[in-house]
Amino acid sequence: MNYFDKAKAIEIKSIKSISPLRGDSYVNQCINNLSEKLIKIDFSTEDWLENIPKSYGIYLFWVNLQAWNNDVDVLKNEWIAAKKLGKFVPRFNQERSKRIGLRAKSDACLPFYLGKAEKLADRVKQHVFLKPESGTYALKLGAMRKYNKKIYEMDFYISHLEFPFSKKSTFLLEIIEAALREKINPVIGRQK
Repeated sequence: MNYFDKAKAIEIKSIKSISPLRGDSYVNQCINNLSEKLIKIDFSTEDWLENIPKSYGIYLFWVNLQAWNNDVDVLKNEWIAAKKLGKFVPRFNQERSKRIGLRAKSDACLPFYLGKAEKLADRVKQHVFLKPESGTYALKLGAMRKYNKKIYEMDFYISHLEFPFSKKSTFLLEIIEAALREKINPVIGRQK
C-alpha cells in the first residue's frame, strides 16, 4: 500500500473511532453535565475560581436575562455597545441568537459563550478579569460590566467539563466543542 492509500485508510479508521464524540447521546450527556454545575461569577473576588480545575476541558458561560424579561435583543444591543470599549472581544452572533429565540422565553439562564482550554481556571479567569486593552482574545466580562449598566445588572455563571486528555489529543476538545456549539447555540462568539 502506498503512502496515499495508507493515509486514507488511517483517516477512515480515525473518523469511525471519534464519531461517538459527535453523537447525540454523548453530546446530550455533556450538555446535561454543563447544565447541572453552574457556578455564579462573583466579580469582586477570585475565590470562586477554586471550583474550576486547572486541566483540559470545555467551559460554558451562562447569562441570566430575567431582569430584562429574557429579551435576547437587550443583550445584543448592550453587548455591541460595550464591545467598543476594547479589542479582541467576541462578537454577538445573530444566527445563533435566532436559534435560541424561543428558549429564551422560559430558561432562567441562556448559553452565553463556549470555549475550550488546556488550563480551565486560567482561561476562565482571563475571560472574567482581563482589562479591555489587553491583546488577548477574551470576553473581558468584568470590564464590559463596569462600563455598561445593563450588562452590570445581569448575572453570569460558568460551568465546565474536565477531560483526561494529554497535549497530543487536544484536537478531541475541538471536536467535542464543535458538537456542543452546534446544539447549545451560545449567543457570543465567532464560530457558527
